[in-house]
Amino acid sequence: MDGSADVSDDRTARERRFTTEDDSFRYPLETVVVRYEDRSDRRTILPKNCSDDEKLTTWLTANVEAFVDLDDAR
Repeated sequence: MDGSADVSDDRTARERRFTTEDDSFRYPLETVVVRYEDRSDRRTILPKNCSDDEKLTTWLTANVEAFVDLDDAR
């Protein structure tokens, strides 16, 4: 890579966010939203292809309102 900007990159911001320069390392994530009647809904993010054992310790959960769209945050 010569350091010049690639203006022909038509990937979405979300696709670019999870890809490094050499495109060999990705963070495939999945998200699950649990809806509640009496409190804030909760979103959990975890790796897509991890084992059930890894799912017990490799996750992040927060209120849905804590998450923003990447394009909106830029």
